[in-house]
Amino acid sequence: MTDRFWQDVPDAPFATLLRLIETYCHPEVYNEAIDDLKEAVELPGHSPVFDVFKDELCRALEHPGELPEGALRDAAQYSDRSDEDFLAQLWREIYPGEPLPTPGARIRCDAHHTCESIWLSPDWQEEYVSHEHRVTTFRSLDGLRLVGTLTENASPGAHAAVLVHGGGVTREEAGFFRRLAEGLAEAGVPSLRFDLRGHGESEGRQEDVTLAGIANDIRAAVEHVQAETGSGAVHLYGTSFSGGVCLMFAVRYAELVRSLTLANPLLDYKKRFIDDKPIWHDDHIDEAAGRELAEQGYVPHSPTFKLGRPLLNEVFYVAPSQMLGDVRAPTLFVHGTGDTFIPVESSRQAVGHLAGEAKLVEIEGAQHGFAVHEDPEYREPQTQEWQAFVIRVVAEWMAGHSR
Repeated sequence: MTDRFWQDVPDAPFATLLRLIETYCHPEVYNEAIDDLKEAVELPGHSPVFDVFKDELCRALEHPGELPEGALRDAAQYSDRSDEDFLAQLWREIYPGEPLPTPGARIRCDAHHTCESIWLSPDWQEEYVSHEHRVTTFRSLDGLRLVGTLTENASPGAHAAVLVHGGGVTREEAGFFRRLAEGLAEAGVPSLRFDLRGHGESEGRQEDVTLAGIANDIRAAVEHVQAETGSGAVHLYGTSFSGGVCLMFAVRYAELVRSLTLANPLLDYKKRFIDDKPIWHDDHIDEAAGRELAEQGYVPHSPTFKLGRPLLNEVFYVAPSQMLGDVRAPTLFVHGTGDTFIPVESSRQAVGHLAGEAKLVEIEGAQHGFAVHEDPEYREPQTQEWQAFVIRVVAEWMAGHSR
């Protein structure tokens, strides 16, 4: 815990950013707080404090290491996402349509504080020089524009991988998906990672997300990577929230899936989003949460993931865990034994019920995301060691099932 210096020393670095985040983003504030913040920054002649807020938010995104450790989590009271993911989501909420500041980028603001990215060459990208990472766009089946990154190698026609991120984050998965894409390229496997609808740079609202919509995003991504690389059936990688949808996709479109990899997969959506939530009792939402859902169109699962009415109704009837026996694609489960969000027992129970080849690799002691506890930014040496091991295992699995 920090000493909440932003309340006592108003001129301290990032004090304005943290103070306004605590005021408008803390889970105990009123429901419309974030909307009030958006309205305040949009008002002509608004208070200079909101200009300072934007400048500090921009700097925090460009230089995340400058934020005092733990300060952002203390101000916003979240624990299951990285600082970078939280700040990126906040930027997109408050300044939609403006380019997202990124590490190493210099942002120029005009008199109206509209930001334009004028240079982007992050230092952390220097280690990734062996393969091209190319931003690409395509449309989901219902027309939403999706944004992804294609990482290619020198083997045209190789079976490509589609990497599907978890709920409330982006296609980079705090940097892990970029490193995974590099490892796959080294093994001769090109890949596409993309932002799901309502996430990152893709169109759509989180409160409108459904499992069927996510499945159609995956189908569009598969078709896109096939067109871009000449790939046949793809290697499908789903993590956390997307894991169950990827499993269902592999059943529905077996001819499109060369192999399936499920990382800490969520296979029982109703348990996670209904049964385990204190606002639900005997399959009914309580009165206060019901009002919140009616008024704002969603209830928060986390500070960066909104559960809307369509998804909350859908999970009563869509159960990937009941489809395990229909999965014929070779399937690799990778799960941390210290995962407190989706316990490893879920994958242990699932692996024996698949119709085809199945394997479970357990990462001893790893939390969700293959990290040590309370390391959402993946900075701890043990986290990096675990993730490097996972990348090797997945690359070997996909390469081995490309022959």
